[in-house]
Amino acid sequence: MNTRFSNLLLEILHNDPSLPDPARLFALSSDDWHAFTSDTIRYRMAFQVKAFFDSKSQFRVTVPQVCLDQLGETVRKTLMNNLRKQAHLRDMLALLKEANIPVMLLKGLWLGEAVYRDLKARATGDIDLLLRLEDMPRFTKLVLEHGFDLPKNTANICDLAPAKNEFPLVHPTRKSFFDIHWALTFSPFEKPVDEEKFWQRSEIYTIAGKPCRTLCVEDHLLYLCFHAAVHHRFNYIGPRALLDIASLIAQPTRQIDWNDLVIRSRELAWERGVWLMLDLTRKHLGSQVPQSVLDELCPSCSDDQFIHSIAMDALFLDQPKTNKLHINIIRLAEERSLLKRTALFYKRIFPASEEIATKFMTSVNSPGFRWLYFKRIGLMVRHHLPKIFFITLKNADVLAEKERILVIDSWMEGDAAYPPVTGKCSRQ
Repeated sequence: MNTRFSNLLLEILHNDPSLPDPARLFALSSDDWHAFTSDTIRYRMAFQVKAFFDSKSQFRVTVPQVCLDQLGETVRKTLMNNLRKQAHLRDMLALLKEANIPVMLLKGLWLGEAVYRDLKARATGDIDLLLRLEDMPRFTKLVLEHGFDLPKNTANICDLAPAKNEFPLVHPTRKSFFDIHWALTFSPFEKPVDEEKFWQRSEIYTIAGKPCRTLCVEDHLLYLCFHAAVHHRFNYIGPRALLDIASLIAQPTRQIDWNDLVIRSRELAWERGVWLMLDLTRKHLGSQVPQSVLDELCPSCSDDQFIHSIAMDALFLDQPKTNKLHINIIRLAEERSLLKRTALFYKRIFPASEEIATKFMTSVNSPGFRWLYFKRIGLMVRHHLPKIFFITLKNADVLAEKERILVIDSWMEGDAAYPPVTGKCSRQ
C-alpha cells in the first residue's frame, strides 16, 4: 500500500474527527496535492474528500484550487451518471413489473440512495440485478423484444454464461448497462448458496422513485463482505469496499440484527471473509462493529496484523485489470510435477466449451464457435505472457504479487500454512 497517500485517504474517511493530523496536511507540497487528488479520483472517493475540505475551512486553504475544481467536477459527473442510471433502472423495473418477473437490486444504486443518501456520494457502474433461475427464459424473451444486445436466437441468457452465473446486458441505443445475476456465487470456484432464502428475507425500498426489492440489511452487509473478500480476494477493488460497509454500519436503513448476521455467515461458510472485512473496516475507518461479533467470527488461529496488511496491499493495487496476475499463472508456476503442469496448461488452453461461451458471450452452438479457441489463445498471450516472463526472471514486484495472491487464497480457504499460525487472535 502507498503508505503516504493511501493512509492519508483512510484517515480522511475515518470517523475520528481528530484525523488526519493537521501538520501532515500543511506539510504537503503542491505536487503532493496533485498526486493525492489523482489517487482520490482513481479510488472513487472525490465526494468524501471534497466534503472533508468543505467542512474544514482551515485545511481548504492548503489545497490548490485546481485540485478542488477537479474533485468538484468528478462529483458533478458522478451525480449525472447516477441520474442516468436511475432512469435506466426505472425503465427496467417498469418492464419487469408489467411482465410480472420478480427482481432484486444489488449494491450500487441501493447504497447510493438508501445508505449514503446522496446520489453524488457513490459512483455506480453496472446496475446489478438478481433474478430467479426459472424466470430467466421469460426475461431473455423480454429484453430481446426491447432491443437489448443479445444473439437473436438466444432462448436463455444463462446459456451465454454457464461458467459465471451472470451476464453483462447492454442496450446499444440507450447505453444502459446491467449485470444480470441468476446466482450470487460463481460455481465451481465458490460454494453455491440457497438464493431462495435471500428472496424470502428481501425488503422493498423506494429506489429511483419506484418500489424496488433488494437484499435485506443483514444480507446486503454479508454480500458486500463476500464480494470483496471471497469473490475478488481484495484485488483491485479499492478502499470504497471498506467505505460501503462502514456507511451501512453507521447509517443502516434499519437496526442490524448482528446475531442473525453471525448465524448466516456460518450457514453460508463466509465467516472468514466477513470477519476480515468487518475488522478491516473497524481498524481503518473506525466502524462500530460489536466486539462480540468479531470474536464469534474470528478464525481461532490467525495473525490479525499479517492478514490485515496483505489484504490492504491487495485492496490498494492499482494496475489495469488486463494486466493483473491471474491465479492460473500462479498455479502453473507453483506446480512442480511436469505431468500435472502439462495437464493444467492444456486445460487452460482448451477449457470446457461453456467457459469459451461465457468468455465471448455466445452459445456453444453458434456458427464458428471453434474459432473462438484461437481468439482466446491470442488474448491469453497478449495479457498473460508478460507476467509469465517476469515470473521467470524473478521480477520482485510480480513475485510479491504472486505471493500475496497465494497467501490470501490459502487463508480464505482455511489453510493453516497461510498466514503463519500464532495462536489466538490479537486485535489491535
